[in-house]
Amino acid sequence: MKCFKNTEQLNQSIKDISNQYSELFGESIFSIEQKLRGELNLLENKLKSDTDLTTITSAITFLDKLDFDYFPVFSLFIKILITLPISIATAERSFSSLRLLKTWLRTRMSEERLTGLALLYIHKNIDIHNNIENIINRFANDKNRKLDFIL
Repeated sequence: MKCFKNTEQLNQSIKDISNQYSELFGESIFSIEQKLRGELNLLENKLKSDTDLTTITSAITFLDKLDFDYFPVFSLFIKILITLPISIATAERSFSSLRLLKTWLRTRMSEERLTGLALLYIHKNIDIHNNIENIINRFANDKNRKLDFIL
């Protein structure tokens, strides 16, 4: 509770959370709001009495220690917190690399080749030098080439 400057700010945050997530519970916004207030009061009292909970540093560990019967709303919110991605940097990196790879010179490139090039470009940190023989053999055995691939 100490992260809120006043009770007015806490009340507004509880209302906003209840409005946004009331559909998950299938209950009214007012009902979720009241349950969340009660669970926050219970949690505040539990944190004062149980010193083990104050040393927890991850949401997964906190969820393991939390009793689902006493905190059903709060435990669902922690599950949502755990499953939300931190960022979408991987997806953005994929799209920006695709923009660099798919140029007008490569418009007739097949989807399989474009996917392979994109994976090579995105995952630059993977060392493929140890598997060069396997890669050459794979392309040599592929019969879809117009030119003979002589080893």
